[in-house]
Amino acid sequence: MNQILNWLSNSAKRYGEKNPNLANGDWTPPPDVAEHPDLPYSGAEGAALYADVCLPADRGSAPLPVAVMVHGGGLFTGDRKINRRFCAVLAQAGFLVFSLEYRLLGDADARGEIADLCAGLCFAESALERFGGDPGRVTVFAESAGAFLSVYALALGRSEILQKALGCAPPPLRARALVCFSGMFYTARPDPIGMVYRRDLYGDGCRDRDFLALMDPEHPQVISALPPVLLTSSRGDFLRDYTLRFERALRAAGHPCALLYYPEGKHLGHAFPSLMPELPESAEVLENIIQWLHSLT
Repeated sequence: MNQILNWLSNSAKRYGEKNPNLANGDWTPPPDVAEHPDLPYSGAEGAALYADVCLPADRGSAPLPVAVMVHGGGLFTGDRKINRRFCAVLAQAGFLVFSLEYRLLGDADARGEIADLCAGLCFAESALERFGGDPGRVTVFAESAGAFLSVYALALGRSEILQKALGCAPPPLRARALVCFSGMFYTARPDPIGMVYRRDLYGDGCRDRDFLALMDPEHPQVISALPPVLLTSSRGDFLRDYTLRFERALRAAGHPCALLYYPEGKHLGHAFPSLMPELPESAEVLENIIQWLHSLT
């Protein structure tokens, strides 16, 4: 990684060591949630990856709607454990939840991270019958950097051009919707994030204008290949302009989308619905998401 990303990565590690509760490792799920942690699967290039699964403890016999959670962390930090509390909230709302992981920068570039996510979606698809999930009601929930990866992992399914550009086969799992919390959608633009990330994410692709154009989520090959998209952000979100910009692009393309934006209160920070699920505003967001999902059926 370049010096800036390396410094950010080391700072995040030190902060995490001083704040072990961030990983929710000592947190215990409520009794109405059954958790199946650390289920192994193979990522791209044989990478050893793991998923956590949680679902209602009393799930009944009817197939459950499925939520696939993709964590954030700037692509260089974070893991699936940071969303344990939110995944439990989703399970309490009746979802079968798969919390996936992917290799981080330093171990993989953008192609590798997207391929890892595709492998995680393959794992989720293979485990639906075991855990009682409904393959026709799959929603991907993604926060921050995970939203960037999820956009491309899902768009692969309907774009042979993206499959060729990324060198990745599409996952068999088809999502009916994508829900993004404070998405880090733009990584190749001439702005601070793009200038810091672009070389490490795309390598020699930095010199390929056609490839970089595809790494703009506003590209027609990307937008047209996505399922319906719901975006959330807030005044306290340092990436709020990315969400608002992407929402405008989706609407301009006539793509089905919705926006939940909270203009008041700086206490509603980055990716607050998933990172701070205990907030009343987070509960309100989830209620609105569920209503929106019902409107798609």
